[in-house]
Amino acid sequence: MRHGTLRSILFLSVLTLMVAGGRDACAATAATLYAANYGVDSTSCGAQTKPCRSITRTLANAPSGSTVIVGPGLYGDVDGDGRFNSPGDEHPMQTEFTLPGGLPVPVSCVVCILKAVHIVSMNGAAATLIDGAASTYNVVEIAATGVIFGDVNKGFTLTGGVRGDEDNGRGLFLVAGNTRVIGNIARSNGGAGFELSPGGEHNFPTPTFSNGLNGNTLATDNTAVDNGGAGFHIEGGTTSNFVQLSNNSSTGNGAGLGLYGTAPHVITHNMISGNGSGIGVVGGPFQFTHNVVTANNGFGFSFFDKLEILQGQNLVKLNDIISNGGSGIEVNRTTVPVVITQNNIYGNGAIDGSNCGISVQQNSASAINNYWGTPQGPGVNPADQVGEPPLCDGTIPNNDAGLPVTKPFATQPFGVL
Repeated sequence: MRHGTLRSILFLSVLTLMVAGGRDACAATAATLYAANYGVDSTSCGAQTKPCRSITRTLANAPSGSTVIVGPGLYGDVDGDGRFNSPGDEHPMQTEFTLPGGLPVPVSCVVCILKAVHIVSMNGAAATLIDGAASTYNVVEIAATGVIFGDVNKGFTLTGGVRGDEDNGRGLFLVAGNTRVIGNIARSNGGAGFELSPGGEHNFPTPTFSNGLNGNTLATDNTAVDNGGAGFHIEGGTTSNFVQLSNNSSTGNGAGLGLYGTAPHVITHNMISGNGSGIGVVGGPFQFTHNVVTANNGFGFSFFDKLEILQGQNLVKLNDIISNGGSGIEVNRTTVPVVITQNNIYGNGAIDGSNCGISVQQNSASAINNYWGTPQGPGVNPADQVGEPPLCDGTIPNNDAGLPVTKPFATQPFGVL
């Protein structure tokens, strides 16, 4: 009991300190604080000449609106004992609390960002690692609006959130809008590399939802590699809580990218390659432009939805959808219209033997002006075919919606980047 009581007191002290810092933000002057591997944690650390050791302590000392600069090295469980109780360790939290004006927000994180700060590394992601130490936490969680996490060549590597489940194991978990995530690497986490849910995760079956932390999120120049879940998982339930995902890379993950909900997400100029599957879509309206979706073991794209969250249409335009092991694009029982145009679609279905560029089930799609691998349009190798799985042979005997409309088709590849 004594150990449990002491742990509870320590946790409540840290949480009170961090939230109180955010409440005092209006009266505080924005500042620049520092963390470094040679620093020492205290209630007064953070000056360039007196840095803190942990990011948690630096954030606690920082008024809202501050910049936090983190020096190179290891943060998290610094001695690797798995307990987060050694000098210099981060101070994880696992609780639920309410920020002013919002609903209860779950927090389970090694580094918890609960106030509006700009946090960057001094030497970039390759030199600055936050380790979740195979714990039950997300490595980093952002639960405040106005946060900028990382910058070009000033991000972090997030790893060690290996116990992947629906609440934990992510590299970065974001539940607040008006935020930016730039220049980071999420590697070898059990859950998603990056879960971006401005305004909170979907409260199914409610089509629109929000925890009060509203606004859009920009995620750019990030890399997700070798995570058990999706490299990037995106949700949003109002028109203002959308994500723009641009210039990111997702490779070697359980899935490349997953989208869910009704916010109008924009997915552009991303590399989605070598994952278990490519891009899985539930809901809409979303836009996919200028992406390279290639060499994923399963599908390139899969569209599916739930009646409770139907809105708008999904646009797939000017993408490379090439050499995925399953169908290039699956359209499965979705009543959100899917418009597929000016894409390069070929080399798909090699692993499952389907040679399928677009497969449809109980639905169809508009698929005009795409390049299929030959000037003659969809057909046998080296072109991709359209149809109903598992044959995908240009016929569709069990689908009243009919084959995707593919004419006119392009006679040469598009330049998509």
